[in-house]
Amino acid sequence: MAVLRIIAVAAWLSSIACSIESQSEVSLPPVDSAQFTEIQAFVGPGCGTLDCHGDPGRPLRLYSVYGLRLTLDLRTPSTIPASAPTPITMEEMARNSLSFAAFAVDIPVDQQRSLAKPLSEAAGGMSHEGGDLWPSKESPEYLCLRAWLDGSQNASACADAAAAAPF
Repeated sequence: MAVLRIIAVAAWLSSIACSIESQSEVSLPPVDSAQFTEIQAFVGPGCGTLDCHGDPGRPLRLYSVYGLRLTLDLRTPSTIPASAPTPITMEEMARNSLSFAAFAVDIPVDQQRSLAKPLSEAAGGMSHEGGDLWPSKESPEYLCLRAWLDGSQNASACADAAAAAPF
């Protein structure tokens, strides 16, 4: 009887291990990290501040010129005036890209939280602590980010979004 219990427990543990293993295999969406520079132009200043997604505790964590930085060595005197902060690094940009991509794993583009949260609730968006940032699905920021998440490009929307960025 004890042997049967051991066999049953072993079979049960094996089935759990197999299900965990199969659930861990996910695919990232077809995003282009190099193209992310266009998105960084408007999400960095608007979303990557220390009181928003520049907070290391946020699920969608973003590095930006005026927010969280990957490395900061306070022992080295800065030669850059405070009015001209250093641009984000390629590593920070890549991590921002991966942060957005991680939210897109195995989710259809039109159901992406990164599109729904900043979108006005009246336009079908979700409640967002930062408020309604994009009034409609025709907003250049929405169109630019949607195209990137979809693996396509919308150069005119991205140019318009970057031009309207606060910095």
